[in-house]
Amino acid sequence: MKVKVNFQKKIITQNTSKEELVFQTNGILQNNVLSFIDNEQVVNVITLKLPVVIIERKGERHSFLTFEQNKTTTLLLKTNFGNLSIDIYTHKLTYENSKLEIIYDVVETNDENKTYELNIDLK
Repeated sequence: MKVKVNFQKKIITQNTSKEELVFQTNGILQNNVLSFIDNEQVVNVITLKLPVVIIERKGERHSFLTFEQNKTTTLLLKTNFGNLSIDIYTHKLTYENSKLEIIYDVVETNDENKTYELNIDLK
């Protein structure tokens, strides 16, 4: 089924949130798998099999993120220069009424975390 994808990603710090990426595009949702091309012309495939959501970005840099609420999982980033694996911790993961919301931390190597909020609304 063709859907409109409203994509919004924010960085959350202390009491503020800053939009990092916002765009609208068309996608295809079939058997709980959403596929779309983002504003960087990268193919995104999101598998919605709760309690797990998997986001794969297929471009020059290939990334594979697995989210599961209240669990530490992995962000795998593949580039021409090698692979990088980073821990991510998912605080919130919901998919209701065609809306996906994920709040997660990317655990930095210097023991600091960056918190992100990802919202995808399908129409």
